Amino acid sequence: LYPSLQMSIATNEQILQTFSDSAHVDIVNQVVFDAYGRRMATCSSDMFVCVWDREDSGMWIKTSSWKIHGGPVWRVTWAHPEFGQVLATSSNDRSVFIWEESTGITPAKWTKKASFADSRTTVTDIKFAPNFLGLQLATANSAGIIRLYEAPDVIDLSQWTLLHELTPFYYRCSSISWSSAQGLRLLMVAGCDDVDAKNNEKLVVYELNDNVRKWTILPSVKMAETRPVHDVAFSPSVSMLGHVVAVASGDVNLYNLTMRPSRSTSPAEPTAYTVQKIAVLSDGYKTWRLSWNVTGNAVTLCTAEGAIRVWKSMYLDEWKLVSTTIPSERKDMKKKRATEIKSVAAHHNPTVYY
Repeated sequence: LYPSLQMSIATNEQILQTFSDSAHVDIVNQVVFDAYGRRMATCSSDMFVCVWDREDSGMWIKTSSWKIHGGPVWRVTWAHPEFGQVLATSSNDRSVFIWEESTGITPAKWTKKASFADSRTTVTDIKFAPNFLGLQLATANSAGIIRLYEAPDVIDLSQWTLLHELTPFYYRCSSISWSSAQGLRLLMVAGCDDVDAKNNEKLVVYELNDNVRKWTILPSVKMAETRPVHDVAFSPSVSMLGHVVAVASGDVNLYNLTMRPSRSTSPAEPTAYTVQKIAVLSDGYKTWRLSWNVTGNAVTLCTAEGAIRVWKSMYLDEWKLVSTTIPSERKDMKKKRATEIKSVAAHHNPTVYY
């Protein structure tokens, strides 16, 4: 992303708004919407976080901007609104901060309520748990460690408890995602983007066993990815077969995790799953980030070339590319590069006259 943010309509690539008054003067690392799509938070390598509110006219207005952390801010994420207006941020300065917006104050003010400094390496991803699990936050770092925190009292966000510490990899953990489907056992998937990791060490799925209150690795879930995994995300909806997870590793692979009948009577025994790759979203471009829509029938991808692509599920689980949006800056750069290549080629291959 660029310091000048752009929002565009997926169907016809029309630019809705260009954020020329952005406080960011460096690369924007993440853009996230709240649960209702009315608020947006952005974070940047300039160590700033901005919060934007959508007016009834459709225009986005920056309502808050503040400098945080001691390095580039890699991630920002919203908590569920039932816990108030709460944000979490992470940075390569190895810290994670919890922020809460003060109510009844104009202009809005965000106050730091808590900070986690357990990591000795860069914090690569942060995600709040589904609201039915309470106010919990998962953090991942470049040492391959995932830590789960909980606020026992949602009124007092200054107090957080470390619940679990998981080690899915001996390499860098790039991304994490909670499943959000109620009625099924809660899952968490972790991805690894380290080129030195083996194929069977780039994805790990954990299951929360309510009987023993522990997270355990599911040995039956095997998703062999040969390339580094840059992002993972569970679908917010549940298919007729089970959980669906999207994995961005160059292409985007969609896997279905189906529960198998178990003969075990032990409550501590992990659930057995059947893994099936149901789709490959590929158009020749490397995907860095992905996001599901609310109903789980569309996936938006951000590619290495700066384009935004939307894939939608059609009849009989067929996925179709329905939109491609390329920022105008990228279009101009591609045209300029093509012109330069032609110029260089003409220079090195002069016309020969006979």
